[in-house]
Amino acid sequence: MSSRNLPPDESITLNAAPERSPVELRARVRSSGHFSGGPFLDRGEEPSYSLNDYIGIILKRKRAAVLVFLVVLGLAAVYTYTSTRIYRSEATLEIDKDNVNSINNIGEALSPVWAQAETFSTQTEILRSRNLAEKLLDRMKLGDTPEFTPQEPSFFVAILDRALSWVSPPPAVQHSDNYEKSRDAIRKDQLVQSISSRVSAKRETNSRLLRVSMEAKDPEFGQKMLQNYIDIYLEQNLNKRRMVSREAGSWLTAELKRAEDKLVGSMAALVQFTNQHGMVSLEDNANHFLKFFDKAAEGLVRSKEHRVQLEAFQREGQGIPVLPTEVKPLDFQSVKEKLSLLESEYMQMREIYADDYPKLVMLRKQISFLKDKISDSEKKVVTAAVETAKAQEMLQQESFEKAKREAMDNNSLGVQYAVFKKEVETSEQIYRIMLQKSKEMELNIQIIGNNVNVVDAPTMPVRPVKPRTALNLLIGAFLGLVGGIMAALFLEHVDNSVHSPEDIEKHLGLPSLGAIPDINKFKKLHEVNGKVKTPELLACEAPKSPLAEAVRNVKASIFLSAPAASISTLVVSSAGPREGKTFTAVSIASVIASGNKKVLIVDADLRKPRVGRVFGQKDNSAGLTTLLTKDDVGLHKVVRRSSVPGLYYLSAGPLPPNPAGLLESDRMMGLLPQLKDSFDLVIFDSPPVVGFSDARILAASCDGVILVVKERYLPIGIIRQADAMISSASGRILGVVLNMASRGSSYYGGRYSRYYSYYHYYSQGPYSVQRLGRVEDAGIRDA
Repeated sequence: MSSRNLPPDESITLNAAPERSPVELRARVRSSGHFSGGPFLDRGEEPSYSLNDYIGIILKRKRAAVLVFLVVLGLAAVYTYTSTRIYRSEATLEIDKDNVNSINNIGEALSPVWAQAETFSTQTEILRSRNLAEKLLDRMKLGDTPEFTPQEPSFFVAILDRALSWVSPPPAVQHSDNYEKSRDAIRKDQLVQSISSRVSAKRETNSRLLRVSMEAKDPEFGQKMLQNYIDIYLEQNLNKRRMVSREAGSWLTAELKRAEDKLVGSMAALVQFTNQHGMVSLEDNANHFLKFFDKAAEGLVRSKEHRVQLEAFQREGQGIPVLPTEVKPLDFQSVKEKLSLLESEYMQMREIYADDYPKLVMLRKQISFLKDKISDSEKKVVTAAVETAKAQEMLQQESFEKAKREAMDNNSLGVQYAVFKKEVETSEQIYRIMLQKSKEMELNIQIIGNNVNVVDAPTMPVRPVKPRTALNLLIGAFLGLVGGIMAALFLEHVDNSVHSPEDIEKHLGLPSLGAIPDINKFKKLHEVNGKVKTPELLACEAPKSPLAEAVRNVKASIFLSAPAASISTLVVSSAGPREGKTFTAVSIASVIASGNKKVLIVDADLRKPRVGRVFGQKDNSAGLTTLLTKDDVGLHKVVRRSSVPGLYYLSAGPLPPNPAGLLESDRMMGLLPQLKDSFDLVIFDSPPVVGFSDARILAASCDGVILVVKERYLPIGIIRQADAMISSASGRILGVVLNMASRGSSYYGGRYSRYYSYYHYYSQGPYSVQRLGRVEDAGIRDA
């Protein structure tokens, strides 16, 4: 065929018969550009996903996501509503501070905040201790109560135990006494752990209150358990306090005896020391050595001050009037009085007489003489006084040194005396304190009480605290939602089949010719009532059904694709079996055929033919193999007319032993021009591409290949393999048709569910097309 080797962008004009007008067909070729709004990807290129893609995946896998969500939520609900109800009884305890003066609690008032918090933490741990649990187990004999009797495991636990029993052998049965004791010990340990796990103790914030709770299956029994548990704790705390008090009392008695012995010994040492040194008292007011020393020191200081004062007078040359009274001579006053009289008389006469008057001259001489005499006397007196003061100072210094030595000797004895006396006072004070505490402890032992009080008695629980229905269901819903999303993404990851025409373009890089819906799922929508005998002709019989519109959409995609190319032979194949290639081929042929366009569908599947059965042929005696193997058989003997105007079919005929060899024979190559001359379009229904060479042989001889892909059927890798095999045989894939598309697949310009409303809107008009009647099969008798 000349058209097979033409460039893809060159138009091909086919004159099929003298009475038929030329039909211009355009082949759709693979392009690196855009198609249907999306870019093609090269083979092997992994697509990138956006948020919308993930949302689309979840919506596409919504059934699996909803199923996982419901299963997880159902399991959470089953677990919640089948779990044993647990009730919680609560009580409040107050821990009082002990008396600060008590020997048990000395220094507690000065303890820091963290130390008090540590005390409450200690009490909290004591309340959850194993000791209390064992005492409660023995007091109430909990091992025999229904509360702690082993019950049948839950459904989930039973399944887990069954699974574990498969992987691990059961333990060997033993009957020895040691084994029985060990089993009893294990049973007791389990009971104690169970009791401890039921107890909870928590301190109220910044208070001396502890909230204690006990969980149980029976609310009344839980209250009783908590009451006994608190009673055991109070008894243990009281016994502990009394034991501590008794131990403290014994310790105080021994310490009091030692303090008494030490006091007696220190007092005896003090008496012996005073008798040995003849000491009456060393107090300050009765110590004459100290008084003598003080007086000597005062006299020495006064003598030094007196001497320093006299030396100052001597250096300054001051007169008698300024000298101290004790150093002035007795005749100084009369001489000074006489000098004063002479000076007064001189001043009176000077006013009357001249300076050279004999009386005045004599008076001046007398005054001068007296002054010189007074000055000499003062110097002698001061000098004598200074000497006397020095002598007195030396005497005072000697007295002071003597008193100092005596005082120092006496002070050494006083220090020793003070040490002995202080030891006596300390021993006496310690003895008094120990005696007081001993008396207090004797009294405390008799009247000691508990420092823990019950503020709120154990309550009777009304509502169960476990299981928490709302929380469990919320967690189940959240886990179900996450699990559903993960399941959808996981299924999308492991299921790499084609789900929509977008997948064809996105993952395969092949043009999408459209999608044909699955009429088995939506028969009412496709005007199908009951079982369909010939679904391949439904597109022709129900021209306004979604199926017919989908097939016409595929037809338009084939003939309106660019670049243009005349196509007279088409091969319809699929990558694998049972993908609906025969259905697609017959459906496309039925909508192309018309009164002036003759279409022939050839069943080239010589392994498992089906075209003859579609058109009601009862036997497979004459067909393509008959035409290729017998010389006396012409087209008019094997080609038959269908009920659809313009549509003819050629069945496969008897199955040959070597189908591939028959299809690539010279007679097959010579048959193709005859078919092209007799029909406007010849469609070959071929076997699957992968696994058989038939489709590749036909693809190399025909103008184009339509690859049928069943939704959610084969992995994309197999479809890529089919594409590569056809390309390696120099075949041209015009596009891919998505068959048996679900309601969520895209075709006819939008979602299938969207077209559902379109169909009902347009099918209710006054000019709606009625279903066409079927035409009986009849064979043609062309020469």
